[in-house]
Amino acid sequence: MKVTIIRPPLVGSKGDLFGSIPSIPVNVSYIAGALIDGGHDVDVIDCYGLQPLWRRIYNDKFVLRGISPDDVLARFNGETKLVGFSVNEAVSHRISLDIIQVLRSRYPHLKFVIGGHHATAVADELVHKQGVDFVVLSEGELTILELANALEQGKPLDSIDGLVWKDGRNEKHRYAENVDTLNVYHTDVLPLENYWSLHYAHGPSSGRYMNIVTSRGCPYNCRFCPSPMMSQRKWRPRSPESVVEEIEYYIARYGIRDFHLNDENSTAGTERTRRICELILEKELDITFCMPSGIKVETVDEPLLDLLKKAGCRFFTLSAESGSHRLLKLMDKPVDLEHLMKITRHACRIGIRTSCFFMIGYPGETDEDWAMTKKYVARLTRAGIDEIVCPLMIPVPGAEANEHFEQGSYADYGELTFTPKWRSDYNRLEFKRRLLYLTFYLRKAFWHPWRTFLIIPHVLFWKHTTKGEMTINRVLDDFRRVKRMPRWNSPLPKDGSALSCDSAPH
Repeated sequence: MKVTIIRPPLVGSKGDLFGSIPSIPVNVSYIAGALIDGGHDVDVIDCYGLQPLWRRIYNDKFVLRGISPDDVLARFNGETKLVGFSVNEAVSHRISLDIIQVLRSRYPHLKFVIGGHHATAVADELVHKQGVDFVVLSEGELTILELANALEQGKPLDSIDGLVWKDGRNEKHRYAENVDTLNVYHTDVLPLENYWSLHYAHGPSSGRYMNIVTSRGCPYNCRFCPSPMMSQRKWRPRSPESVVEEIEYYIARYGIRDFHLNDENSTAGTERTRRICELILEKELDITFCMPSGIKVETVDEPLLDLLKKAGCRFFTLSAESGSHRLLKLMDKPVDLEHLMKITRHACRIGIRTSCFFMIGYPGETDEDWAMTKKYVARLTRAGIDEIVCPLMIPVPGAEANEHFEQGSYADYGELTFTPKWRSDYNRLEFKRRLLYLTFYLRKAFWHPWRTFLIIPHVLFWKHTTKGEMTINRVLDDFRRVKRMPRWNSPLPKDGSALSCDSAPH
């Protein structure tokens, strides 16, 4: 069967510096690889990766980066029978429906399947209200292969776990229990050179790099995160040997020496982390790597940090979220704030760059909680944290904390960015955020003047060591390299009703 996998273009609010992450979507290559290995003919349309420097206004209040739905139609192979979408973020919801609408207008026989974090959370809405044929719950490699086989052979869908369609729902999520068996070597389907030419990614990047996922899922239950819904709190690691084999493959195939470990929790298995480092050193691979999605600070200590540094680690992200133990309990976020301080201090001492997340505006946050967070950030700055990242709380579909937000408080999933202007308290929260950033950098300049000064040459010569340095260059790119394209407006009403099961063409 001919299958086309589409990664939607990136969507963000106008003026939002905290938009979607322009990083190599290896999850798309995993899905494509599963279908290729299963005997299917696969095309990949990476809407962002094909033209990452195209920028256009979308539906008046958003910015779309990449090719438009009309461009997708122009590139589309009419022999395709099944079209798959990877939709992990809420902001990709509407643009994915727009692409479906444009493709169906030309090819009414097409079947559409959507997977990813966001799609899993709103599966019933997509299928029963917006005319999507199928939604894959949780991980997609096994389920989409079974779906493609069933459609090709005319078999019923009832036996496929983790699938939602108009006439049925198999709730049992499908996971690969042994993730070493998944084929991760199909990245050639992606426009890699376009990503490398950007010189920015999820983690600090200055050129050729590759994203690697060394484990699946997360064992924790943070109430602001959709991961518990997606992975059912199951953490499934790849073996150290499998991870290092993948690194060696990319060294040989692309000459890459920089790797981004994009697990939800890269260090959840301490001994596994140690063994990966030991193998890198034993094989004398001479690489660098970072962990931009975050590590669980309690899983590392000073000797392990020393080993990580020796193996090539240059950056990782920590997640404190708040300096208030009361608020952390509300979040169901287990974190040892004093150990985090200790790890930050040692990372600074040995030359690993660090970033730390703090969430602003979590439901139930009081002035006292905020005062404790500011005090903790001040201490962390002196300890040597290189940057802080402070998103405003949004109700991510699939997260438990959504119950605290009024239904209809935002008009469109595209508004679920980390600059949520629809929040009634947005101006107050945005003032707190900017003040926290300002005081952080003033304190950093006082306590660590040399590290602060180095931001200037790092930006000027595109030698990024932190996410913040990359963000500066992304903003500068909007003036220097980005090509302004004609605006594109959705043909769909806000509720997506033109794609309802009754009205959509089949």
